[in-house]
Amino acid sequence: MDKYPIRGLIGKTPDHLNWLTGNWKGDDDESQIEEYWSPSAGGTLMAMFRWIKNQVVWFYEFITIEQENEHVMMRIKHFDPKMQGWEERDKSSDFLLVQLQEQEAVFSNINKPDQWLVYRLENEEKLVSYFWNENETFDPDDVFTFMRHKS
Repeated sequence: MDKYPIRGLIGKTPDHLNWLTGNWKGDDDESQIEEYWSPSAGGTLMAMFRWIKNQVVWFYEFITIEQENEHVMMRIKHFDPKMQGWEERDKSSDFLLVQLQEQEAVFSNINKPDQWLVYRLENEEKLVSYFWNENETFDPDDVFTFMRHKS
């Protein structure tokens, strides 16, 4: 019996998402975003995210993608600029991998089944991610566009 309200994709592992690996940055007039994805190790991928608005850190995220039985899960913990967690101590925002096509992954929010998180590698230099709420109009301004940063 599947313990998730949405049917998860079976037969995939975190290794199938290694295309996320890299140092990614994006910016516009008032914001800079960056996300670093480490290569798969120990059966997991790990990422750090930072969003700076008007020269000040708005928030941070720590992200993991890991195997949970036959499913692939993404877990996100949010932190304010003083590293105070948004979620309760033993909680995270949990997403279940529900679709994977080439270099696009779709995750369903376990606690909000009508919310989706999409990551897509558009080419070797461009990664996009966004949230999509099923019953709301999609706003293209809500797409995070990252370019590969070579340090």
